[in-house]
Amino acid sequence: MVQQYVNRYRRERRSEPLDDNILPGGPPNTDPSVPDPRLQQAIYAAWQALPTEERVILSWSYLDRRPLAELARLLGVHESTVSRRIGKITESVRKGIIQELRARGMSQREVKEALQTDVRDLEVDFRAPLMQEDQRIPIRTKRQTAKPMPGIFRK
Repeated sequence: MVQQYVNRYRRERRSEPLDDNILPGGPPNTDPSVPDPRLQQAIYAAWQALPTEERVILSWSYLDRRPLAELARLLGVHESTVSRRIGKITESVRKGIIQELRARGMSQREVKEALQTDVRDLEVDFRAPLMQEDQRIPIRTKRQTAKPMPGIFRK
């Protein structure tokens, strides 16, 4: 008898439509090819929160596709140090994006879905701001001795 009541209650409750106003952040995005604008805003905010040196390292690695050996030579450290540093920087960017998305009103589920977005669908351009920053960072030639850039690997 009790089980019949529970079954009927569950059936009826499922058939009630959800009101868009009760969902945090408004109605869900129905077109999966259009990324949530909050994701792009969070990416920019997390990027801007990085120190200039870390932004340059990521741009050299991901945008310019420079090999680790070249980055190590430019920074005056071992390749494994550069690799570990890039890993730490990308993890801090990911955490920053998650924090920004949560601050912009996304639920944990929405954040998880937003992080599954195909990067090719995003319209994020880091090249213009980096061009200005990259010109201020000195790049050593092969003739110069390799010395680490101050402040990059010190904590």
